[in-house]
Amino acid sequence: MIWLESWMDRLDYRNNNDDNIDYLDKVE
Repeated sequence: MIWLESWMDRLDYRNNNDDNIDYLDKVE
């Protein structure tokens, strides 16, 4: 599941960069 791997990568990125939280909220 490539999309799931990408999503997990985004979660890891969010942990290192709070500015990405808004983007993840939009994806949900």
